[in-house]
Amino acid sequence: MKTLIRLQKLAGHPGLLMALLASIPAKGADPNLGSPSYSGGQFSFAVQGESKAGYIVLTSTNLPAWTPLATNQGAAAVRRIALPATPDNAYFKVQRMPLPLFRFALAAQQIDLKGNNFVSDSFDSSDPNYSDNGTYDPAKAKDGGDIASFWGIINSLGVGSAYIYGHIFTGAYGTVSIGPNGSVGDLAWHNAGNSGIEPGFSANDMNVSLPDAQLPFTGGAFTPSAGYITNVSTTINPTAITTITYPVGDPVSVTTNFAVSPIYPSDSPGPVFTNWNAGHTKINGYTYPTFTANYGTYTTNVNVTVTYYDYILGDGNHQLSSLNGSLYVQGDAVLLVTSIANPTSITIAEGKSLQLYNQSPSFSLSGSLVLNGNGTASEFAYYGLPGNTSMSINGGGAFVGTIYAPDAALTLGGGGNNIYDFIGSAVANTISLNGHFNFHFDENLQQTGPFR
Repeated sequence: MKTLIRLQKLAGHPGLLMALLASIPAKGADPNLGSPSYSGGQFSFAVQGESKAGYIVLTSTNLPAWTPLATNQGAAAVRRIALPATPDNAYFKVQRMPLPLFRFALAAQQIDLKGNNFVSDSFDSSDPNYSDNGTYDPAKAKDGGDIASFWGIINSLGVGSAYIYGHIFTGAYGTVSIGPNGSVGDLAWHNAGNSGIEPGFSANDMNVSLPDAQLPFTGGAFTPSAGYITNVSTTINPTAITTITYPVGDPVSVTTNFAVSPIYPSDSPGPVFTNWNAGHTKINGYTYPTFTANYGTYTTNVNVTVTYYDYILGDGNHQLSSLNGSLYVQGDAVLLVTSIANPTSITIAEGKSLQLYNQSPSFSLSGSLVLNGNGTASEFAYYGLPGNTSMSINGGGAFVGTIYAPDAALTLGGGGNNIYDFIGSAVANTISLNGHFNFHFDENLQQTGPFR
């Protein structure tokens, strides 16, 4: 059932009436409304919805026809909306705008640092001001590395600190253990060397819905096969050549310089300037142009590698009962795994993508996730379907992608003093960190989706 607010002015005096209308179909995405009030020509009411969600306020005088009146964006799950109290008799309702599935760096019921240092910030792969050709650049980092953990952040080993460039959201009884030197706040707060939580950057009214991931298809999928992938690298090495005459051919770039010589430059195309002494009685030399040309030296087949992969995926839908071994993606692929998911490595060709849906109880990636070229988080997406209750990623190197496994206990890192980079976003039931982690949330995920 959806909550509707009605404003009614009686005999010229403002009165308020809140009504529940069962005849209007409810939507689970829409918030509850309450606590109406009127003051100074403004009608206001409370909105209880989800954290970091946007809403559209609609108004009507006759119920069948609704008109958008205002939009509201905010971080808090409970917020108050004020509107002009016109006309005398009106109804108001609020609908949630499309919500990005990934709007936090990490979201879980509980996060355990396990004594490790933890950093969370953000960047935007679509904006050159906040990324380097789409990849994370620490010099261009932002403070949108928000963390949502209903029961809070715990530190079961009692050492290590969390440095969150952004907000922390918990439930009413959630606790935040960020360590003795930990810090939560915006860039200015961190750059000033502050520890603790900046005022306004922690909220305990977290309300984040984590619906089940859905099957991507119900039939008609390919069965991947094994094979060899040949990669040939081509290098271009510019060679600088200095010449008096203007260079011919196809140089990459040409720079004009001016040289001075006591001998007249007979090969120079000119102009040639004569340099006289102060009394204009003696020639001191000649100034003339020279050219530095950068030519590209092309070398092909310098490095040829032939690699065997247990599974090779092209475009389209694919399905496996058991995923064991190495996986290579050479198209925009969707893969459904139904029983066993323990790949040793996942390699995605430049400009290609993989959406991996796992129906098995567990998932373990002991090797590496390789995104060739300038891979972004949108190129690899893992979805843990209902029944997927365990997930671990222990490979070395940076992880670039997204994880959505609302029923799974997610374990990241192989322990030790290694520092791991996670670029993208992760959503799970619980998250445990076995290693020092730097999380870099790609804010572009909030623009490109997926949405719910």
